[in-house]
Amino acid sequence: ADPLSSIKALENALPALKKGGMLMQVLKLPKKKDREPILKMLSSLGLTIIDVLEPEKKEAYVIARKL
Repeated sequence: ADPLSSIKALENALPALKKGGMLMQVLKLPKKKDREPILKMLSSLGLTIIDVLEPEKKEAYVIARKL
């Protein structure tokens, strides 16, 4: 799935997440260098990025907290 569609789905679900609530978002990213714009988009939704776990696959697991 395209990372932008994943972020759009997250944006629709965010109102249900309480302030201070945590989430883990799985994103398919083609390259490590391409992740910064995606992380900035998550931050612009009112999330603080706590950690990004990157296994060997093309996925990134983003752990974040709602401000």
